[in-house]
This record gives sequence, C-alpha cells and structure tokens, in this order.
Amino acid sequence: MAREQSSGEGGSVQYGGASYDIEYLQTTIRGVLVDPDRLKDMQEWNAEEMHLLLAGEFFMAGPLWLFVEKLFDDPRPVPMLLVCVLSMVFGGILFWVGWRQRKRRLNWIDSLIENTRKIDPDGLRDAKAEN
Repeated sequence: MAREQSSGEGGSVQYGGASYDIEYLQTTIRGVLVDPDRLKDMQEWNAEEMHLLLAGEFFMAGPLWLFVEKLFDDPRPVPMLLVCVLSMVFGGILFWVGWRQRKRRLNWIDSLIENTRKIDPDGLRDAKAEN
C-alpha cells in the first residue's frame, strides 16, 4: 500500500488507508481516521447508555428493598409485591438495553482498531522499508 509522507523538524507523518502514523523523536503514534459524525454518534451512545443503566439500576434497587421489607412486615403484601416485581422487570429491561448499547459502542471501537490492523499490520516498518 502506498503511503504519503511529510516531514518536519524532528518528526514525520505518514498517511495510508484509514490510518496515519506520527513519528516524533523516539515516539511513534498510530491514529485512525474517523468521520466526526461517527464520533458524535458515539458520544450520544455514551450518554444514552449511562442514562439507561442508571434508570435500570434505580428501578431495580428500590423495589427490591421494598419487596423484602413488605414480604416480612406486611400481613397482606400481594398488591405491593406485584408492583415491586413489575418495577424490577422494567428496571431489568432498561439495564439490559443500556448494557447492549455499551457493547455496541465497544464493538464499534474494536472494529475500527481491527480494520486498521488489517490495512497495515506492520505499521511504520513497511513505510520505512519503502524509503
């Protein structure tokens, strides 16, 4: 794969495919070119997953505590226990959706990294060998 190269004082930048390599003194950094809209989507996913996980935890933790309390204290707890169970199920669903959202975001990041490795697995060594 052909790579463009530009050099400056003390360092160089090499571009090729969906990645770029920056070499400065003894440090080499590999970057991945990503569309800014995709990064904004990922930011939104992060906020969504946080809210879903927190709401799920809220709807599971409180009713669980109330369920245990009513089970041992109330002589006729059936209506309240049903409400607690429904709330815990709802919280579990919210928590599961938030967890799936998180997995989707992490899988997207992993696919970016993996695709970069497929394009140029040896990094700067190939580019240096060409020059």
